[in-house]
Amino acid sequence: MKIMKNRAKNQKSPVIEFRGKKYSFSTRALILFPVGIIILVVPMIQFFEMTEIIWLQELFAKHNVFFLNLIFNLGAQTMYLPINTCPWHIDIIGNVGVYINNGCTGLTAMTIFVAVIICTPHSQDPKTNETILWRKTIDIIVTLILIYFFNIFRAVIQFYLYSHGFAWNLVHDSLGTLSIIVATHISIFLICNKCIPELYVSIYYFGKLIYKQVRKICIAENFNNINQRGQYNGAWNLFKKK
Repeated sequence: MKIMKNRAKNQKSPVIEFRGKKYSFSTRALILFPVGIIILVVPMIQFFEMTEIIWLQELFAKHNVFFLNLIFNLGAQTMYLPINTCPWHIDIIGNVGVYINNGCTGLTAMTIFVAVIICTPHSQDPKTNETILWRKTIDIIVTLILIYFFNIFRAVIQFYLYSHGFAWNLVHDSLGTLSIIVATHISIFLICNKCIPELYVSIYYFGKLIYKQVRKICIAENFNNINQRGQYNGAWNLFKKK
């Protein structure tokens, strides 16, 4: 990755060349990147906390029962109890039962990652930008599928361990389990976003702009201090003209 200076008078932003493509981002897009993520994620998470997505819970429960019986032959089955807030349950022979809610399905991770993908800035270079919508669409689909099936795999292992005497707090709520889940979700996201280098390049780009501005301010302060001591007036005047 290297920084290229664009000598065109009408292009003031630097250009980053990465893997044979050019990336240049507007200041507005860089600012909207984190702001847009917050605007999308916060209300969606609040919505999922107040509203149970019953059809997704049903699908998740039935997939779990299928794999529990296929892999471990546990005699698991789904149960629908409409009197409960989360009506779909998984029952395993031996009086082991667990209800399914939105958190089980990975909806929070899906919401965050989809928001990041949607809000990722587009390059101002036409050739680089021509396939961005297609790449984002594919990335969203693959990310959702992988996160969903990872959570099924996770739940199957947890139900199996729970049915064999392990404490639910250990297999579901422990810090070690949470660390593995978070690390796996991030790994899935990073792997899926290889087709959208704009995400990483825009972060690098923003850092370079910040560094450039900070460096300019430091140089200006140094010249100002020298000028106040009555030295190098010519250099200070030259800097102010730039």
